[in-house]
Amino acid sequence: MLVGVAATTIAAFVLFGCLLLHTGGGNTFMDLALRISGRSPGGAAKVATVASGLFGMVSGSAVANVATTGNFTIPMMKRLNYPRPFAAG
Repeated sequence: MLVGVAATTIAAFVLFGCLLLHTGGGNTFMDLALRISGRSPGGAAKVATVASGLFGMVSGSAVANVATTGNFTIPMMKRLNYPRPFAAG
């Protein structure tokens, strides 16, 4: 029963994350994070942290947070030559 409830709850938050991703909500979080911390040293890592925090406040789910903001932030950090484990972390 516990696994069923967890799977249902996680699935709902992942669907919410997908909805935000496809409607442009994920881009809004990224744009806001870029405005807050994009020009400071370590900008890409700070943008990833701020975007993740903003989405986490809305969703409350770590899985949905990774599924949504990770699609933007991990490739961005890899393009900027961050080590792969650091970008994924």
